[in-house]
Amino acid sequence: MTAGPGTDPFKPHRDDGHLVIEVDGEALPMVLGHADLRETARRWETFSSDAPFRVPIPAEADVRSVRQLPIETDPPAHTAYRKLVRQPFSRLHAATLQPAVRTIVEDLLAGAIDRGRVEVIRELALPLQSRSLALMLGMPADHAERWIGWGTHVFRDLDVEEGHASELDG
Repeated sequence: MTAGPGTDPFKPHRDDGHLVIEVDGEALPMVLGHADLRETARRWETFSSDAPFRVPIPAEADVRSVRQLPIETDPPAHTAYRKLVRQPFSRLHAATLQPAVRTIVEDLLAGAIDRGRVEVIRELALPLQSRSLALMLGMPADHAERWIGWGTHVFRDLDVEEGHASELDG
């Protein structure tokens, strides 16, 4: 079945709430609706995330040696990791950072306007995400610049030099 513009390729499967797809020869369930996703999240014993290097699709065991925490864990470990980062990611903390994040956005957009062009991922999204994250975590700005230098995927970004992932192993 080919989906055209404005059509929903998942519509025939919406009543079931899921669709099994094949990725790299492995059958994976795809959850299709919000209510189904909430139910799936509550059933972590059945739909476990405690699978190092397997939560991303495709699997990343061949490109990294560290787990992505807390996403690659189940309760109670997931809950404990989330508790560690709750404050920096809270709405209250985010609200206090809005003026500084607005300045980051304004500076990035001003640079794009001055250049007359912008590559949205590498020149806007990646610097915005990295600088905002450093700000949220109370880290020095040079950390954000290091993350930006890693590119869009620290483990396998073909557009930047190799070796950045090793910094995470140390």
